[in-house]
Amino acid sequence: MVSGNLAERIRDNHHRQCYMDENSLRKILLHIANGLAFIHARNLVHLDIKPDNIFISINDELSLEKNITYKIGDLGHVTDIYDPFVEEGDSRYLAREVLQQKYQCLPKADVFSLALTVFVAGTNSTLPKNGDEWDRIRDGKLPRIKHCSDAFNDLLHAMIKSEVSERPSSSELAEHPIVSPISERSKNQLFDELQEEQRKNSVLAKKLLDYMFLANELERVCSQIRAVDMNKPHRDSSPLQRSSSVNDFRITSVL
Repeated sequence: MVSGNLAERIRDNHHRQCYMDENSLRKILLHIANGLAFIHARNLVHLDIKPDNIFISINDELSLEKNITYKIGDLGHVTDIYDPFVEEGDSRYLAREVLQQKYQCLPKADVFSLALTVFVAGTNSTLPKNGDEWDRIRDGKLPRIKHCSDAFNDLLHAMIKSEVSERPSSSELAEHPIVSPISERSKNQLFDELQEEQRKNSVLAKKLLDYMFLANELERVCSQIRAVDMNKPHRDSSPLQRSSSVNDFRITSVL
């Protein structure tokens, strides 16, 4: 179920004087980066990423932690990477190279816009449409989100670097440990589990060797016992047979 867009959420937070925490901002980054990676993989770019074009989908059947999904909307500015027909989007979120008609690396312009979108979501601020402050942001001088970690702020700054080639791609962003710490934790868990399985296999291998040694020893002892039995002298009759012969003799005598 779609429940408004990110811009409405930001306005509501501003009215209530509260801010989205870092985990929520990471979720926006992760979901939209995945969406952009999907678009970019098909040689397309969005070119109008901003809070108004990020829809919030809520699934009441899931837990509170997992029930919100952020989705990219309004595909009116989408164009081909290699044959672009560029209609400039919202100047507040637009990368400088797009205004300069430098279209060699358009997917990185989407990454730039996403960084500013997340910044606004974390600060409830309004970005300039032009002027000196607009230029300062494009020079990489974005204010830090005070309630977020240095690592998170550093990632946002990497996404708006004036040198376009130094910005992460959408796919790199989606796999970044700051954006997707669950993925990184899963890798560490897999490594730990692998080491644990290797340790268990080592223990089992040692036990198997011990069992094989005991089995060989048991076979050796059994062979020795069989050899002793084979070397014992054999008698013609058993005590039971001798007793039966005596009884037969006694019966014949009486008759």
